[in-house]
Amino acid sequence: MFPFPPDPIPGDTRFRDQCIHGLLISILIGMAWFALKRRGPDAKDTFSVWCLLWYGVVCIVFIGLQHRNAWTDAICVYAGLASMICFRGAIWNWLPSFNETERKRAISRSDSAVVFVIISIVTALLAPAVTSAPSPGLRMPCKNTLRQLVLGMHNYHDYHGRFPSAAATLAPAGAEFQPAVSWRITLLPYLESKALYDRYDLTAAWDSAANAPLMAEKVDFYRCPSHARAVNTPADAPQLTSYVLPTGPGTVFGEPSRPAMNFKEISDGTSNTLLILEACGTNIIWSEPRDIDVLNTPFGVNLPGPSKGLSSGTVSGYHVAGAHVAFADGSVRFVPSTTSPAILKSAISASGNEETGAKDL
Repeated sequence: MFPFPPDPIPGDTRFRDQCIHGLLISILIGMAWFALKRRGPDAKDTFSVWCLLWYGVVCIVFIGLQHRNAWTDAICVYAGLASMICFRGAIWNWLPSFNETERKRAISRSDSAVVFVIISIVTALLAPAVTSAPSPGLRMPCKNTLRQLVLGMHNYHDYHGRFPSAAATLAPAGAEFQPAVSWRITLLPYLESKALYDRYDLTAAWDSAANAPLMAEKVDFYRCPSHARAVNTPADAPQLTSYVLPTGPGTVFGEPSRPAMNFKEISDGTSNTLLILEACGTNIIWSEPRDIDVLNTPFGVNLPGPSKGLSSGTVSGYHVAGAHVAFADGSVRFVPSTTSPAILKSAISASGNEETGAKDL
């Protein structure tokens, strides 16, 4: 089994190599010792208190930011505190001194310049890793995309009185062939993409010669930005979707080919029932009438898969330690990889009388 998402995660700002943090802390301690060594004995006590205070702040901030997985912020804190120590030494050296002996013991300008050069080199070495991984910022676009999908679902519900079927047959009455049509096609007119919907032949299979060209269409509504960066699909290749529906007994959509529920039929409450899942590890083509069958899929977030880029779980995303889900009431939540399968299962159920909702995920 291969872990999901595969490393490196596009946009992951965490520095998993603890040696980098050790190096930054060592530089900080070394600079403080260097400053104390060069300072006069009369000022050692005061400077030691400041040094210990700043070092305590570093430790507290480091622990807090590490808990939040905001490693880039931690590096900025290290660099900022180290710079403050340098500035302190430089300012002390530039201030007028009535004691020439004490002035000679102060940090020289050349020493300060050397320290600044060291910081610049370390920053330059770390900058590519930081600038190439702005992942936490990609969560918000993904979240907004899911909100738009739920809004489209609600608009469809307002017009038809229920949610769209996961794989309905929309061919005109009397047509010789009644192929299954994905909800991602059905929802296009309610996402201001009526022109793309009109290009789809409802009387032909999704992978037929008539509909095959639409596989390569890049529909932003169905693609998470992190997923798009992780899987750089060629422009003429089939485009994968990031979002699927949970189907099966007890879900809002039930059997894919049958009518879905309406708001009144969701007895568990719309704020307690999942409507759309982020499932980048399924590798489903966006126009394919296929989603997740909860009977044959293990409940879990970012579960490992049989090959690289695949996940065997119900929820999977190219985010750090979790993925997004959307509830029937329109709310979107980021669920961590540690989410209990039992909680996820009860949230997917629409009529199991569970009380699990967004607060539990």
